[in-house]
Amino acid sequence: MAFNARDASPADIALINEMEEREREERIAVGLVDDLLAEELAAELAAELAAEQVIAEELAAEAARQLAEKQKPKKPSKKKVPSPSSVIEGLDDLELAILRSLEDDHDEGREASQKPFEEWINEFSEEHPARARLYNLFNEGGWSVINPRGDGFCGLYVAAIDFQNNHAPNSDPMLVARVHEVSRDGLIELIIDGMKKYYEARNRHIELGIRIPSELADNKYFNVDDTTYEDVEGDLPVLRVSEDNFIVTEELLVNDEDTIRAKLRVLERLGNTPEALFVYLPYIYKRSYLILSYDGRDPDTPPFLTTFMPCLADVEIDARGNATYPYGGFTNSAIMFNNGHYFLLNNPDNAIKADVINSILANKFSDEPRRLWQNIFAAEGRRLRKRKVGTKKRRTKKVITKKPRPHRSLRRKHKHRTHTLKKQ
Repeated sequence: MAFNARDASPADIALINEMEEREREERIAVGLVDDLLAEELAAELAAELAAEQVIAEELAAEAARQLAEKQKPKKPSKKKVPSPSSVIEGLDDLELAILRSLEDDHDEGREASQKPFEEWINEFSEEHPARARLYNLFNEGGWSVINPRGDGFCGLYVAAIDFQNNHAPNSDPMLVARVHEVSRDGLIELIIDGMKKYYEARNRHIELGIRIPSELADNKYFNVDDTTYEDVEGDLPVLRVSEDNFIVTEELLVNDEDTIRAKLRVLERLGNTPEALFVYLPYIYKRSYLILSYDGRDPDTPPFLTTFMPCLADVEIDARGNATYPYGGFTNSAIMFNNGHYFLLNNPDNAIKADVINSILANKFSDEPRRLWQNIFAAEGRRLRKRKVGTKKRRTKKVITKKPRPHRSLRRKHKHRTHTLKKQ
């Protein structure tokens, strides 16, 4: 039935108009909400697109950078010595010192590696003459080997690492800090200081009236360069010794310290640390050093050499008048192997280390046929050299007028028996 407005009362018409107005308002509200949602959605889509655009631009920039890096000509890198690289393995008590060495400038050459002895000895060939002796001495007891970078400071590096971990609790804090922050210039300054303290120890012996040991002799020949060079005089070549060899005296140290310092800069050109330096290191570090050397190149030199560098500083005289050395114990010592490159043979147990040192030195001076290291007897702290065979001068005999003796061929070689055999 159709609706007729004429039949509707004014109240009905008003109600219908109100409902239509409400419906219209609702449609408008719904439209506004839809528009708002649409705008928000559009804004979110725009933001996502912008973010994706930024990411795309960053990826494109990174790809361009990597491409440019690949196309960029590379500078030739210096090849590192195989032995030193980093320290991951080994005994806990040495990790800190080696890691500190790794923090230094690699161009200074103080990085070092550490291996258990069992792993390190396997790098030697079975035919190597030193392998068996090293194995017999260090195979048991928890030994490890510190291998520094191979340059003229290698022996100084391992001495510094040894001091970092084994110095006395009452050591000078300034010295400890210097060793931890050591550089090549710092190592040279430590050697200079060691020389000064060496002569302090020598002079203390003189003041106390104690006989000066051979290890504290003056006029130390100091070979900082083993090389020789050929010069020509006229048509004949002349072999000359390098001028980098010199003699250290107390007078030179007092009056011309810079000359010694300049000579020590030669270490940067060498492949190994001269053993003469270890004469002075005990007096700066207050430790002793046992160096087991092997060199089979020179037939006139014994290949196995043992050198013990004791610390004779701060000598005292006891109640009986005997000289006592506070740092001379074997438990306060380091063991090194030198075959043209220095290695530190370390053990966390000082008693084990002292026992090995005592055994090696006692065997060195004994006449036992089984040699732990050195083949023949030698004075402590000195290198061995074979004696050169020379011709002896014949003495001329005076002519005598006595009755001449019968010729040798006429002499009786054997005396006649004067005893009789017992009859059976």
